[in-house]
Amino acid sequence: MKYRDKNKGQKSYYQNDPEKETPGRKRDVGLKEEFIYVLLRLKLGLLERHLANMFTVSVSTVTRIYTTKVRFLAVTFN
Repeated sequence: MKYRDKNKGQKSYYQNDPEKETPGRKRDVGLKEEFIYVLLRLKLGLLERHLANMFTVSVSTVTRIYTTKVRFLAVTFN
């Protein structure tokens, strides 16, 4: 079955809003803090729970940031 997309040529809701540049929710943490998380984890071997307590964010946020940045570095340097 083929369906026709009625909104194919139209912009998405986030593209019509000048304040919202990208889809999804805004970042909880800035790029500088993300970089600091990764450096502290790599250099000092701090646990995610400790980093989450230091910066008052959830453990899952620290884990997600760390995983994303390390994968990015692996792709970049390979």
